[in-house]
Amino acid sequence: MAGTKLPLECLITPATFGTREVTNSNGKVQGRCDANVLNRKYFVLEADIAEGEPGWLGLLPNSKYNGFDLQAGIIRHLFDLSYPIVSIVHSGNNSLHIWCSGKGLSDADINAKILPTSAFGVDTHGTTISQFMRLPNSPHPTRPQKLLYFNSDFIYD
Repeated sequence: MAGTKLPLECLITPATFGTREVTNSNGKVQGRCDANVLNRKYFVLEADIAEGEPGWLGLLPNSKYNGFDLQAGIIRHLFDLSYPIVSIVHSGNNSLHIWCSGKGLSDADINAKILPTSAFGVDTHGTTISQFMRLPNSPHPTRPQKLLYFNSDFIYD
């Protein structure tokens, strides 16, 4: 999402916050910040795998598969590893966002699930606990964020 300006109604943070504002260690008053997070209800895994993306030269372009095929392979592997996948959202561009339940998991547990996925090409920005993520089926002005998969068994009440 670096450099991309999205309307706020297209974004959500998968964490719950304690108050509307908190004063951080530098004395700055903030709302959405790591210090204000109560718990991480969900964590999101995202891989920008496409022709021209850094790290994928040599694999893409390829006439036998594309970036979505590679992402599907990663997601299949995450299912095999029993990740608590709630939903898969198409970013409207190059990536699929995998929303996972954080129910019963500490921050350390969640990070232990996120960090190893970087070996598969998943971005680790999900370790930032107050990070904005794309909202499924949001009214994006140019490219809808389509919900592709949903499993209600992993909803965090």
